[in-house]
Amino acid sequence: MHVGLLPLMSPHKIDVAKYLSTLESKDMSNPLGAIQSCLEGLADELKTTLRYKENLETIDGQAPLLESFSTECSMWAAAILASSWTEWIFMSKSKNPEYYNHPEKSPAGANARITSPYVRYSIIDAMTQGRKIGRAKRTNFRPEGMEAFIELRKGHRRRSPKS
Repeated sequence: MHVGLLPLMSPHKIDVAKYLSTLESKDMSNPLGAIQSCLEGLADELKTTLRYKENLETIDGQAPLLESFSTECSMWAAAILASSWTEWIFMSKSKNPEYYNHPEKSPAGANARITSPYVRYSIIDAMTQGRKIGRAKRTNFRPEGMEAFIELRKGHRRRSPKS
């Protein structure tokens, strides 16, 4: 077994729009299937980008946790795809005049305008709760035996004034 560092690669950014376009070209009546069809490509791109930015640890040329077939990297890619698609679709339907000027689409546009901030903050809050679980020594860093609630809200939490 060879343990080493992955070589650094050229600068790289991930084009989320490319993946959203790919999702839209799939059968979105089965959103999980559409997401699954993009997972390997995005997971590979995540690893490639990290290889440029960080000296990743390797075993036999593979970066544990970050290979496209790993559960962790696949879930990271799925979270990016699901959250960016959801944020985009609610925002676009809340801003697109076709959704509030067209009688058949105006209810969807109105609901998108109402719902859009809730979508954004529920995703952010879910990530925060996941981090809380991941830091919980008392449950051995596992979700079992603890609670981690999200509250649907429209915006930033108000901070209480300092005394």
